[in-house]
Amino acid sequence: MPNILLVTNAGHGETMVPSGALLKPGDILNIHNSEDDSQRPAKCVAIAPAGVPVEYAIADQTGTARPLMITKPRHREPLYVLEWEGRQFLVTHAKIRKGLQRAESAGLNATEPS
Repeated sequence: MPNILLVTNAGHGETMVPSGALLKPGDILNIHNSEDDSQRPAKCVAIAPAGVPVEYAIADQTGTARPLMITKPRHREPLYVLEWEGRQFLVTHAKIRKGLQRAESAGLNATEPS
């Protein structure tokens, strides 16, 4: 169970996209659905640098107020927040890199410019 932190006034902030990020907010990533062998687009909502609460990264990179409740950050590499079919998923930097490498080696363009 994640540790929940309660903040009394989170306000607004600025979470920068890490310099080595493979995607940027707004990029569209084509995801292979193994259930029906189709390609479906997923949007990169935000990238949380190591040690930064994911909720803060989403709020800061989408221009909304920071939430009052956050999960304690425990990730040691950037986390990508992807929105796919109305749901948000957290994907590690290593998995994004691996997926992009596989797409490139197969001659596919995994991302569409934003």
